[in-house]
Amino acid sequence: MPKLMLCDCAGTQSLDRDAIAGATGLECSKVHTALCTRELDLAAGALAAGDVIVACGQEAATFEALAEEIGAETPLCVDIRDRAGWSDEARLA
Repeated sequence: MPKLMLCDCAGTQSLDRDAIAGATGLECSKVHTALCTRELDLAAGALAAGDVIVACGQEAATFEALAEEIGAETPLCVDIRDRAGWSDEARLA
């Protein structure tokens, strides 16, 4: 089963790890804050381990390039920010 890598994009959205895990049935990482920059080494480790979904559509190209660089499978990147994170119902999404 894939692991979902979560990131709050420098604190610009509020993510409830437990609610997301419950809704998706996936194991979720801790909520990261800078997965595409300062925490890129953590993303690389997860990609190297395999079977990862990155909850960031905005930086998909960054994670695709990272996967290519380290010889890992290209991760599926999903856009939770624009799909639910910034809506009026974000806490319930």
